[in-house]
Order: sequence, then structure tokens, then C-alpha cells
Amino acid sequence: MPDFPPVRPSHVLAAYAEELVQTRRVVVLGDATSGLADRLLDRGARLVHVYDPEPLRVAEEAARGTQRNVTLAALAEAGASVREGAFDVAIVEDLSAHADPAAVLARVRRLLAPRGVAIVAAPNPEARHRLLFEPGHGASELDYYALYDAVAAAFEEVRMLAQAPFVGYAVAALGEEEDPVPSLDASFLPAGTEEPEWFVALASAEPVAHESFLVVQLPFVEAIPPGRRARVERELERARAEERRAREALARVGAQPADTARAPAPAAHAEVERLQAALRERDAWIVELEKRAAAADTRADAAEGALDDERAARERATGEATTASERERAARTELESLRAQLAAAARARDTLADRARTLEDELSAAKAVAPAAPAEPEPTDDVGRLEEQLVERGRELARLQAELHEAARTGRELLTELELARSGASAPPAAEGAALVDSLSLANARLEADLLAARWAAELAAPGEQQKIRPES
Repeated sequence: MPDFPPVRPSHVLAAYAEELVQTRRVVVLGDATSGLADRLLDRGARLVHVYDPEPLRVAEEAARGTQRNVTLAALAEAGASVREGAFDVAIVEDLSAHADPAAVLARVRRLLAPRGVAIVAAPNPEARHRLLFEPGHGASELDYYALYDAVAAAFEEVRMLAQAPFVGYAVAALGEEEDPVPSLDASFLPAGTEEPEWFVALASAEPVAHESFLVVQLPFVEAIPPGRRARVERELERARAEERRAREALARVGAQPADTARAPAPAAHAEVERLQAALRERDAWIVELEKRAAAADTRADAAEGALDDERAARERATGEATTASERERAARTELESLRAQLAAAARARDTLADRARTLEDELSAAKAVAPAAPAEPEPTDDVGRLEEQLVERGRELARLQAELHEAARTGRELLTELELARSGASAPPAAEGAALVDSLSLANARLEADLLAARWAAELAAPGEQQKIRPES
């Protein structure tokens, strides 16, 4: 496949005419440097003749080199090297670029075979926006009706078409066994379609049945602004190169001998005028390209500024999200600490409640074991017997008191040894010593209560019950 130049609106005509040009001879009237001839060969054309109204473009394309099945010539030579009716399909890239559209169409009619088909295009002068950049200005202005009238004057059958831009996305199922049936949704467009950029006339001497609706997909990079800017720059460079070549040719004409200059040949004079006209056209073209390049730079700068603003906003949002996350983590940590403190306070409260219940139980038990007040003894006259009982009871009380003191001393020693064995220290801590003193004091109080109760029982007991009194442990 040849190395095609950037996509142009006229290349869409190659896709539309694919069935008509296969294995056929095709003649193109238009820009020799547009690359339409290569597109037609790629679509199956057998031979392509290109006739350009600008000889400089013909020379430039010939110097660049063409394919073997492409022939280039100036439009003035059209019909001189081939017989009439030699072509099956004729394509006029831009009828408005010709000063005399009627003469061009008459020539096309002579070049076509009796059953040949002509495809004639002209830009819509009322189009406000264009998808692809197209340099140059037409020599005439043809709207829809003017194009139809011009083509209808040369051909019996004329069918008018509109070439409108198509921008969108394709949503297609993947992995299907059969090719999907495409459908078109134009609901996003208020009028159902874009404004036509070009009007195309399909003309012939006899009726021709061909596509009524065709969607041609173009490379994405050729339609987005960066690709459009690159095309503008390429076209500007090409225009500048052509300007340099035209100025060199003009300089060569001006450097001819003086006698030749004094009596210039008519052909040389015509060549000079044509070169000067070409220079003026190129200058206007370069100015237009520079304006479009400046506009493209401005749009690119605006897009880059918007992108920088969006990045800065995203970074600020990221920083704020990070700060919020840190505050959230700090709040969660503080909440966990407060929950731990609350749990510790609850455990301390439960411990104090258990201790209070234990003290209450101990107090209740102490009250339960206290003996009831003894009944008042009955009077007796046996004083001697009572004195003996009192002496005996005094001895018993002395013995019980000695046992009480011994039990208290033994208890203190045992508790001290137990606490030392549990803690493994040489002496109990102050807090544990205080608790031990409290415990021993409570035990001493209980023993004194038992002693007092035994004393009351000894004083009031009957003589036959002395043997029942025993010290309590």
C-alpha cells in the first residue's frame, strides 16, 4: 500500500465510488498532489489519469514520483493524449476551483464513455464549520442549485448528494460469530444530521443505481485538533516550498539575455504572468495557513491551561482528602482511648461493688453469730454454791483469754508468712500491711465478742451446764 498523504474531503469520493472504479479507467480533474489517485488505485481502479489546472503541481508531483498506473498532465492537455470516451469514471474534486465550470463539464462529458459516470463535487459556501482543513479558494462559488444546474446542462441523469461530517463513537459487540448489523443513532443532533460541507452530483447519460447512504470512517488523528494542526503545518511547509520554486522560476525568466528581455516571446510573457498569479495565490494561501496555525496554537494553549487547572484542582482535592483522613484516624484513636478508659472505670466500679457486697455479707454474718440476750436468771438462796461456780468460771475465763491471745499471735504470724510467700518479698508493702492489720483487727473483734459471749454464758449458766462451756476457735 502506498504512503498516503493526509486525508482530504475528496478522498471520501474514492470510498463512495469504490464499486464504480473497480477494474475501470478513471480520470481525475483536480489537485495532482492531493493523493486521490493513490486512493482510487487502492480501491481497485485499473488506471488513473490526473489533469491539474496548475502545471506547477503537476511538475511537483511528477518529481516526487508516482505509481506506474498513474498519469499526470496539465488540464490544458486533457483530451490531447487520449481519445474521446476513453474513461469509465470521471471525478471532479472541486468544480468551484475552475473559472469556467461549464467548459470543464463539457470536457468531462467528452472524456467519458457512453455508459460512463461522473462524480462532481463543490464545497458548500454556507458551511460554517469544517471537519477537515481544505486549503485554497475557489474561482467561482457554487451552491446546491448552481451545482445542479451546471451538471444538468451537460448530463441527462443527475442525482444530488450531500457530504456531511460524521463524528461519534461506535459501540459494537465483541466475540460474535456473525458480523453485526450496524445501526445509526443521530438523536444528539437537533436537525438529525450535520450541515453539509460539500455537495456532490452523480451524473451520467443513463440511470445509475448506486449507494444512497454511506458512512466513511476517517483516522481519528486526522480530525482531532492536534492532527488538524499538523496538517496545517504540513500544508504551510508545502506552500512555502512551492513559493520558493515559483520565485526561482521567476528569477530564471528575469535572468534571460537583454535582447530576449527586450523582445519577450509571447509564451515567456504568458509564463511570467502565470507565475506571478501563482505567487499571489500562494501568498494569500500562506497568510490563510498562518492565521489558521495561530488559531490552532491559541486553542492548544487554552486546552493546556485548562488541563493545568484541572491537575491543580485534583492535587488540592487529594491534599484535602489526606488531611481529612489524618483527622479521622486521630479521632478514631481518641475514641478508642476513651472507650478503654470507660471500660477500666466500669471494671473498677464492679470491683468496688463486689467489695461492698462482701463487707455487707461479713457484717450480716457477724450480726447473725452474736448470741441473743440471756434470760434473766432465777434467784437462788444457795450463795456458797454460786461462789464456787463464780470461782470456777473465773478460772475458765482466764484460760479462754490466754487461748485467745495465743490464737491472735499465731494468726498474725501465719498471715505474714502467707503474704510473704505469695509476693516473694522480704516484707509486705504498706498497702498490704494495712489490709492485714484491718483483717487481724476484725478477727480480734470477733474473738473478743466470742469471749464476752462466753463470759455471759458462764455467769448465767446453771451448775449442771458448766461442762458444756468450751472456748470457740
